Amino acid sequence: EKERSMDNLRGMWAGGGSVVGGDKVVKLNVGGTLFQTTMATLTQDKSSNFIKLIVERPVFVDGAFFIDRDGTHFRHILNFLRSGVLNIKYDITLSNELLVEADFYGLQSLKDLLQATLPIAPKKPISEEIRRLEQEIKELREEVKQNTNNKS
Repeated sequence: EKERSMDNLRGMWAGGGSVVGGDKVVKLNVGGTLFQTTMATLTQDKSSNFIKLIVERPVFVDGAFFIDRDGTHFRHILNFLRSGVLNIKYDITLSNELLVEADFYGLQSLKDLLQATLPIAPKKPISEEIRRLEQEIKELREEVKQNTNNKS
């Protein structure tokens, strides 16, 4: 199926277009941010959904394939596809956001890398843990109050 999609994509560019090292340049508009890369880069991870996104359901905006995602995050995705390295300062929020994007794009190698760096999620939702701690604090305050009253 991916080969058929690649043939469809080649057909779309039959009339010309930029070529880099024998590979067609792809213009992408990701959430309003413009990127240029090659098909070889986009298909570097064989598990990716890029062919599906730009061949099976193409949306064009000003001559670029439009993908309705966060362009800020896509910069990291594209650099990862180019180098195989995720070069970001560790930030749990950014890592979680990139994990969502990696899942959307079907980038299993990036998902695996991000999941390996994220801390283990708590067994209970944080809101439950907060309620438990608030109850524990309330009980401790009550105990301190009782001990203070007993000493008086």
